[in-house]
Amino acid sequence: MKFNLTSFLALAFISNVSIITAQNSSVSLSQDSNNNAFNSAPDEVLNALQIDSFVKHTFIIDSIDWTTTSGDTNDRLMSQFARANYFTNRGEKKKGIALLNHILSSDLITKSMAFDARLLLRNTYFSINAYDKAMFEHKNLNWSDTKPFFESYAPSYFIAFVYLEIGNYRRASELLKTSIMQMRKHGYNYYEMSLTNSLGVCFEKMGALDSAMIYYSKATDLLKANFRPGEELSEERFNAIYGLFEGNKGQILAAKGRHLEAIPLLKVDVYASFKDSTNISQRENGIISLLKLAQSYTATNQTVIAQSTIKEAAHIMRKVENPELWELLYQTKILYFEQQKATDSAYLVLKSLIKHRDSMNISARKTRSQNLIMAYESLIEDEEKLKNIEEIEVLKMKAESQKNRIILFLIVLILSLAIAAYTSYRIIKRSKEHREIQEKNKEILAQKVVIEKALKEKETLLREVNHRVKNNLQIIASLLYFQSKKIDDEQSREALRVSQQRVQTMSLIHQKLYQADNFEHIEFQVHIEDLVRQIISSYKTDDIQIKLSINTHQVSISVGQAVPLSLIVHELVTNSIKHAFVGKSEGTITLALSKQGINGILEYSDNGGRFLPADAQNGNGQIGLNVIRLLVNQLKGEIEIVENESFNARIIFKLE
Repeated sequence: MKFNLTSFLALAFISNVSIITAQNSSVSLSQDSNNNAFNSAPDEVLNALQIDSFVKHTFIIDSIDWTTTSGDTNDRLMSQFARANYFTNRGEKKKGIALLNHILSSDLITKSMAFDARLLLRNTYFSINAYDKAMFEHKNLNWSDTKPFFESYAPSYFIAFVYLEIGNYRRASELLKTSIMQMRKHGYNYYEMSLTNSLGVCFEKMGALDSAMIYYSKATDLLKANFRPGEELSEERFNAIYGLFEGNKGQILAAKGRHLEAIPLLKVDVYASFKDSTNISQRENGIISLLKLAQSYTATNQTVIAQSTIKEAAHIMRKVENPELWELLYQTKILYFEQQKATDSAYLVLKSLIKHRDSMNISARKTRSQNLIMAYESLIEDEEKLKNIEEIEVLKMKAESQKNRIILFLIVLILSLAIAAYTSYRIIKRSKEHREIQEKNKEILAQKVVIEKALKEKETLLREVNHRVKNNLQIIASLLYFQSKKIDDEQSREALRVSQQRVQTMSLIHQKLYQADNFEHIEFQVHIEDLVRQIISSYKTDDIQIKLSINTHQVSISVGQAVPLSLIVHELVTNSIKHAFVGKSEGTITLALSKQGINGILEYSDNGGRFLPADAQNGNGQIGLNVIRLLVNQLKGEIEIVENESFNARIIFKLE
């Protein structure tokens, strides 16, 4: 058979480069894993992607026409694979998925091509957030069917990025550490650097800012040690990656309140990100750093430059559709107006932010639904093919069974008519019983569908109710906040502030409920950690280093008990911050929830001394203690308070 050598080489080149691109698509030097982070591939891959054959539809069609008329089976499979890669690069994911599943169903496919097709299918599923399908394809990859490359030494790196996308940062960090060791062992410096930066993202998401800073700094050291501008990496590429790392470190410093140190680092990232105006992902990264820079200017009272920076970011974002960037813009404006004490303007922006979040949730639900439809269309096609194969096998079995029955009939014909009649009777009876069982199964299936539909409607209603309650409580808390800004009396203002925090505590419960899959119980460990950090952050305790030790021992808490327990914790933590650590540079708060028989035991302590100062026993401080006792009564429990050199409270209540 004669084959057009030029077409063959071009198709092979497209296939090979597309696989390299697919392999790199999950390895991102991201500032934020929730943003569209720009992919970090070596320069030779980025240069190859600029070749005309990657984007010319005519070439793909001509190649397919040629292989249809002149090529053999392997040629056609290669052509279909090139076409599938072309569709996925153009964003036509559905067509790409359908072609790849068709290729994998061929009996004549080689092991090497099967690996390439499954790898591209996995990455396509990942790109549309169909993580279950992506994990299925990843599990079925046979790494012995391909030449060794970076991922073949650490296949778990892909699973790490799945965990990173779905928010399981602890598990993602464990897998990333293993993958980094493998990249270092086999000399893949570029991917060791990239995964090290991603590990920093995991720790930043978990709130471990010091650990995040360590890994961001390690990524910068790896960049400087292994790559030189204009040699291993182009100067533009080197500067973009260096700016990203500096911006990541700047965000950590800003989160710690060290804004003056963060500003120059964020400036470096902004400059590097906007230098290449054609890279959309880099521009979005630059917008993030620009808004973070405006927040640092605001925090350091550089109001004029803060205002101009916000305006510059808003101007750049006019044609940006990323909803997370718009939310960050709203938050930055609110911080600026609060700093200027322009409460009316801050309130208007807050309303826009709440409206934006609601619309973003709707859009996210639509996107998830579309992704599931696209991902599972191919699954349905696979199931239909499997069903057809099973039906063919059943027909073969029936034909074989028929043949055996004919032989058996010739033998049985010699036997008595009585035996033949008895056999016929048994067959008829069995057939009747089978039909009755099928009818009952249909009735059970119909009832199951009705019950599942009712449960789904109930779940949707509960989620919507909790969502609306959360939004209403947020608005109430915001109104209390703005009202407190207009009151001169310090005692009245503090009372409103405490009320606002209590409302926010209840709002946090409902937020957890509408985001969770279980409406009867919540993950109390995560909830309490978020609540305590929120309380400490609201009191701006920069002059006091507060250490936390929280352990709920995985005790399951019902929604009815979660609200009073959260309010009790709020009162205790607030008391510690306001009274226990006065005049101290550091303090420790310990909170534990355990189960003893049918009872739950909440133990709280700090190392600050008395529960309340002596002059506060008849003032507002006593109100907090009365609130705690009322909440304990609501739980039908008992409270014991011990005040020695440290404050200890122990609450016993019956678990629901």
